[in-house]
Amino acid sequence: MATLGPIFPAETVCHILRYSSPRDVVRWRAVSRWFCAITYDASIWRYLYTNSCLPRQPGPFPFQSTAYLEQALLRTERLAQSWMTRPMRDVSHVELRVEQQPRGSIKLLGGRFFIGCESASRFILHDVDADAEPHARQKQVIWEQEEPVLAWAVSSMTTEDGRFVVYVLLSEKKLDITRWRLLEFCFNGESVKPSAVDAFEVPTSKFEPYHVVLQKSDKSPFLHFPECELVFDTRTHTFYEFPGFLVALDEMRYKTGSESHFNISWTPDDIVLTGTYIIALYGSFLHTLPGITTLMQAFIVDGSSVKNGKGVLRRSHEGVSDHYFDHVALLRNPIVDPITESTNVRLLECVQFHSDHHVVLWGDLTLPKPSGDDVLPITIATHVKFEKTKPEKLRQCGGLLGYDCSDAGLLRGFYRTNFSHEPRYPGCLAKFTVDATKDECTLAIGEFLAPEWNHINDPTDGRYGKYITSYDARGRVCLVKHNGMYDPDSDPGDPELVVVVDIE
Repeated sequence: MATLGPIFPAETVCHILRYSSPRDVVRWRAVSRWFCAITYDASIWRYLYTNSCLPRQPGPFPFQSTAYLEQALLRTERLAQSWMTRPMRDVSHVELRVEQQPRGSIKLLGGRFFIGCESASRFILHDVDADAEPHARQKQVIWEQEEPVLAWAVSSMTTEDGRFVVYVLLSEKKLDITRWRLLEFCFNGESVKPSAVDAFEVPTSKFEPYHVVLQKSDKSPFLHFPECELVFDTRTHTFYEFPGFLVALDEMRYKTGSESHFNISWTPDDIVLTGTYIIALYGSFLHTLPGITTLMQAFIVDGSSVKNGKGVLRRSHEGVSDHYFDHVALLRNPIVDPITESTNVRLLECVQFHSDHHVVLWGDLTLPKPSGDDVLPITIATHVKFEKTKPEKLRQCGGLLGYDCSDAGLLRGFYRTNFSHEPRYPGCLAKFTVDATKDECTLAIGEFLAPEWNHINDPTDGRYGKYITSYDARGRVCLVKHNGMYDPDSDPGDPELVVVVDIE
């Protein structure tokens, strides 16, 4: 039987396949050996990975193989097609015992790592993807110190050149003095051993010694420390503090009422971190004022203010919204208009005022290009998507639980119900998707169901929903069974039981 020969030059076929879906590229392998060989071309998969609108792990990077890029794209494509239609079943899961003395934030970092703290002195790296049985997985010590750790929090990011960086914020006591340090662990490629470790003294005394929080956005180079309102620029290793609270524009002063409301220091309800701006949302103290709900202020780093590794952010924009924005999600990478050079930032807000009144809305913020020291107005367009009159299932929502968002603005994850113990609501989780890639944002929420995960003794018990700590683009859910909270039979002195579930 004659082999089907080439119809077009290989370069032309490669170019055509770049505009196909990952699944269609794989299907071409059944045509002939010639076509099959072309579909393994690295340039095709790197182009598809770069231009994919679906949630995925960062990349492509030189150390990521063609097989990795192919499998990652196929998996996220399958999840996108079945996310709202398939039941919550797991295809596999891994259980790890993570030492927590003292307790810290258990998060799935980079889709595969956990950090634990042993004996209040050692930080341990756990690799979920290690080729070993759970009891045989080796623990890697990445930091050890003499001073006891009082509390800690962890986050991570991937740099533009592919380095995976883990940050640990800790409080410690030395000579009866409490101090705070930020640890930075850099990993090159797919290595599980840090190539560089740095430690930075956090210049503040405002932290609560036993309450440490670290905020990070996947789309930003900044870290935010909510307890002391500091921002850390990971590119320059510089700490920045917020300037004193002030409403700068006369128009905003008029909208927000008497100027006497703004002569004291207010703490933001939420902070949004983007690649350029740090956006502060103030809403709680404005409820007593007529016609105003949320004040938004944007800040940029000011290198000229830096002294001894610490600077002051510069207030660049401010605006007022007549809707309440509290805990928001950044829906996509900010978009810069090539003509006006203004920046569009899109935020998702899910607000529940009462048990029977749930609102899902998004806001488009337009920030003009910064000009000198001037504070410029933010144009805020708010769009309400669902209100009280919508179906009953929307009034069960308790808020976003775990989600992952692509750079283009496709978001998927879980909603948690507030009625997990009521017989009429046997399920406590719902899948949801958001498409913010176009001018009109669309949102879909599935039915509240009980996940069919084999390691959960009672899937209708809504308590476990509170302990899902992360969800990532691989379709992995991290569930932490807190001692004495989720698992009543556990010993409070036992390590945390962490379960990583791969979802269909």
